[in-house]
Amino acid sequence: AFSRRHRHRSFMLPGEGKRYCLYKKEFDNEGDSVAGSTPSSPTPGSPTGIRLDVVLTNLAPEDESALRRYMVQKAGRNLVYKAGSCGILPRDREAGGVGRICYFALIELAGTHLDAQMEETEELQTTPTTVDDASDGTASNLVPQSPALSATNPSVPPPETYTQPLSSREYFLCLVCDQQGEDTAFLSLFHVELGAFCDRVATTLEAHVQEHISSSSNNLLDSEPSTTQQTLHSLLEGWYAECIQYICRCVALLKHDLAPLLHAALLGKVIVINGPPAIFDDVSKLIRTVSIVNEDNSTTADDGADSNMGSGALVVQVEPTSGLCRVNNRDCNAFCQQWCNRFLESPSDPIRLRNLLEDMKFKVIQELNLVRKMATQGRLDNYALYKSGVALACSSNADVVLSLLMKDHANEPTTHEVLEVLLEYVASKTKPSTQNRALYT
Repeated sequence: AFSRRHRHRSFMLPGEGKRYCLYKKEFDNEGDSVAGSTPSSPTPGSPTGIRLDVVLTNLAPEDESALRRYMVQKAGRNLVYKAGSCGILPRDREAGGVGRICYFALIELAGTHLDAQMEETEELQTTPTTVDDASDGTASNLVPQSPALSATNPSVPPPETYTQPLSSREYFLCLVCDQQGEDTAFLSLFHVELGAFCDRVATTLEAHVQEHISSSSNNLLDSEPSTTQQTLHSLLEGWYAECIQYICRCVALLKHDLAPLLHAALLGKVIVINGPPAIFDDVSKLIRTVSIVNEDNSTTADDGADSNMGSGALVVQVEPTSGLCRVNNRDCNAFCQQWCNRFLESPSDPIRLRNLLEDMKFKVIQELNLVRKMATQGRLDNYALYKSGVALACSSNADVVLSLLMKDHANEPTTHEVLEVLLEYVASKTKPSTQNRALYT
């Protein structure tokens, strides 16, 4: 097993403040008689009997101990959920330093095939050994006992390297980073991305446990890391880059082409991304973040996107050699161009970029609800219909708002007819072609 010192040096993240810790949830009265397992010391201040054993971490020992106490308190009150939560880690104010934000989530490994194999493995590992008693000639059963936990026992390894009984299927994933200024809840902005990341960790962790069950091993951390263990390490080490910094990479890649991408994503158009898998993942996440409609419209050329080319699909082409990006259609409105310029003002600040994205979506939804209300009144009131037309003619995002409303009310003939009247009125008051040319001159 890895020593505490060796592991912290081998699996340190590049850059301070981006840490992780994967715990296995146990109870102090469970798993103590499992052969080959050594439970960690009881967590200080834990009246609930819950024990958290470290599976993987790159936190310093004192930071890990503080995080463990924090998580035991949360677990004792049943405040660790699959959906994930954000919290502020307590710190020693006398020592000073930067506050830390923690995103923590419950990971459960479910599946009947996994449960059955775990039970079978545990039965094999805990089978009593039969020996002959020379005194009376009878047989007696001896159950192997785990080494006792003692502060004076030098053979007991650090908490991170304890072997774990495979019966537990509840894990706590903690992602820790430094507080950004006065913002104490910025990780909650990336709740969807972090939730998807936890699902990936659960899948990789289940494969890792399955591999050890197949090899009849009861130690999740072997001296020679397996392929799945290395994959799990790499995945956890890159959580901040994958879940938080993808927006910065997209802005740096697209630059001014971000405006037509925002416009296409808001309209719900099909967006074809031709580029490396990493770029496809980043741009796809950006599209899902921007989109008002809960649909994943990003695809690749290999997925049959050629059939969608005639329907006005936006193609994002990334050159494999130079890394330059270009789009086949630069049509957008003034609203998307204005927000694109605001994104380009701070391209390396993921927190500000995500706040800008949320503000942009809020503006769209706000205008969408206002026009929806006026259009509904316009079915019976001509003056309300006129007010709706004037408001849309003055809006820089009228095409997006009307397109979304027509999709929502496609099965309502009366409202749909009112929206078609508004669309004709707006088209007569604006000149889209002149406007689009002015955006890029």
